[in-house]
Amino acid sequence: MIDTQAATKVDVEAAKHDLEIKIGDVEHRLELKIGDVKTSLQADSADTKADVRVLKWMMGFLLGFQLLIVGKLFIH
Repeated sequence: MIDTQAATKVDVEAAKHDLEIKIGDVEHRLELKIGDVKTSLQADSADTKADVRVLKWMMGFLLGFQLLIVGKLFIH
C-alpha cells in the first residue's frame, strides 16, 4: 500500500533533532563503556607485568643453577 502522506520540512527537522539526541546518548554510553574497558585493561596489564617479572627471576635462577651444574661437571 502506498503512503499518501507527505513529510513537511518541520517533520524532517523534528526527526533530525530526535536522531541527533539519540546519537548523542549512544555516544555517551559508548564512551563510558570504553572507559571501563581501558580501566580493566590497565589492571590486567599490571598483573601481567608482575607475572613476567617473576618469570624472569625464575629463569635467571634456573640458568645460573644449570651453569653451576655444568661447570662442576667439567671441573671434576
